[in-house]
Amino acid sequence: MTEKTANAALRFIRNFAIFFALLATCAGGLGYIVVQGEKEADRSNEWILHTHNIMVTAEELATLLENVLSSQRGYMLTRDPEFM
Repeated sequence: MTEKTANAALRFIRNFAIFFALLATCAGGLGYIVVQGEKEADRSNEWILHTHNIMVTAEELATLLENVLSSQRGYMLTRDPEFM
């Protein structure tokens, strides 16, 4: 093998190793970004569920309060203990 051919082969191997290292780095970076995105999506979903639960609880409390006030008005108008 001539010196020129040997140098070309070394350059190819070096360039291939650099390319492979860059490719692995990019793949690792992309994997990291995907994992972080999934974690952020999970946190967002937890907050959405938390907000939904608070809204349902607030609605239930509003309904209970409405029933209490309605019963109170009924009792005050009729003095019927059935409204208590």
